Amino acid sequence: EIKGRRENHEPLDEYKQENPEWRLIGRAKYAEKVISRLRKQKRELIEQDAPREKVKAIEDRITVEMLRLNEAARKLEEKEAA
Repeated sequence: EIKGRRENHEPLDEYKQENPEWRLIGRAKYAEKVISRLRKQKRELIEQDAPREKVKAIEDRITVEMLRLNEAARKLEEKEAA
């Protein structure tokens, strides 16, 4: 939405005011990139018959990254509710 508004030279202020979650866009893109890379590593480990502990470590890192994004979203919601 923001990208389209920028390309069309439309104002962003109103959209941002009505959609405070726009602040999470950068964080979400970062999380997506990290998780994608970790999933690739996990696939490679599985293909290599790596020890279960190594695969589990990657799964745990994926979980942590998802939790971080969820926490950021929760904090934003709390801030907006206050």
